[in-house]
Amino acid sequence: MNKLFQTYLSIVLTIIMLFVVYGVVSSKAYTPDVQQWEYQIRWFDDETCVQSLAITGMEGWELVYARRAKNQDDEFGYEIIFKKPLFDERQ
Repeated sequence: MNKLFQTYLSIVLTIIMLFVVYGVVSSKAYTPDVQQWEYQIRWFDDETCVQSLAITGMEGWELVYARRAKNQDDEFGYEIIFKKPLFDERQ
């Protein structure tokens, strides 16, 4: 009976180890790459805002957030946060 118990225990432990190894390998194989972003904050005055937004968009920047704000000279304009994909060296 002791020999039979050791055989069953060995089989069960082998199966558990196979599941653990499979879980580790498969989790790494199916982990999606997370996109990293570069952010930039820019200030645009009222007169050039539309043109500046178009140019910034052509540079690959995507508008994330905009708000009406005053700059350090007490002039009103738009403070805008942009993002674009950070270059990934793996690609």
